Amino acid sequence: MATSIDSHVVDITTCAICLEKLNTPKYLPCLHTFCESCLRTYITAIFEKENKQSIECPVCRTEVIVPKEINASEEWAKLLPLNFLIVGLLEKEKVENPQKQCMHKGEELKLFCADHQTPCCSMCVSINHRRCEKVLSIENAAIEYATTDKVKDLKTHLGNVDSDVKAIIKDRASAKENIEKEYEQKKKYLQIIFCDLVAKINEIKIRREAELLKTYNEAKETIDTSIIIFQNKQKI
Repeated sequence: MATSIDSHVVDITTCAICLEKLNTPKYLPCLHTFCESCLRTYITAIFEKENKQSIECPVCRTEVIVPKEINASEEWAKLLPLNFLIVGLLEKEKVENPQKQCMHKGEELKLFCADHQTPCCSMCVSINHRRCEKVLSIENAAIEYATTDKVKDLKTHLGNVDSDVKAIIKDRASAKENIEKEYEQKKKYLQIIFCDLVAKINEIKIRREAELLKTYNEAKETIDTSIIIFQNKQKI
């Protein structure tokens, strides 16, 4: 299933006119997509040959009427909508399949010129590096370059950096542990202070309640005594 999906993606990202990867993909009303430059060339050829204000889709032959206000094929090709889906697929393909392409169309950078310190394709070698003394495959160049003093120094430097990073991580971990301990200690201290304050407040509350009760009882006793005295006088 994955293979058929991948092949379908290849189909829709290929221009049916030039049979290359779509470049600035523009689509016609029938939704078939082509390179803007290919459409421009195609439209120009139709205009010059048949002298009419319409074209047929190169794939499905659906007739497409060119707006009357547009006189130049370049202008119409430029105004056609960009196929953002295809643009997204092409960008995704570049990320997932990062093949290094040479300026020579269809050629990959599989060789390395040691004289010029540059990657190149077989055509580059035959044209620009014929007289160079040392041309290697990319794989062999990578192996050879890995044994140079420059790479060894870089590895040593990276090893030192790695050690420094580990030391920093260890230091930060220790600092984090100290902060956590300090937090717990202060939290416990605050809890002790809180409990102490609550105990003192309760003590004050109990004492004040006792004083209030004593005052209440004394006042009540005085009033009760007065009532009894006046009741006795009333009987006389």
